[in-house]
Amino acid sequence: MGKKWSHKGKHSRDKIEKLFEKINKKLEGLESVDELIACGSYRRKSEECGDLDILIITDDMWNASDAVNILLRWSNEVLVNGPKKTSVMIGDINLIFM
Repeated sequence: MGKKWSHKGKHSRDKIEKLFEKINKKLEGLESVDELIACGSYRRKSEECGDLDILIITDDMWNASDAVNILLRWSNEVLVNGPKKTSVMIGDINLIFM
């Protein structure tokens, strides 16, 4: 169980896009990750986003743990870490990946 995250405001689309690009570069080349897909308000092209939702596409979720571990080490706080969903803080942005 992670602690409950309190919403501290929205972030510009530009800031969220830069984080998504950094995450793509960090996970680039991992054989276990077929694709990363941004979802939620970012996918809907909202000008402001409260968080960044990412789907990790893989044909074997157990082998995608290397991607999850990289993101866990990169984060400054783990809010939720479960078998199907993980939520971390990277800077002041809540990153949710499934």
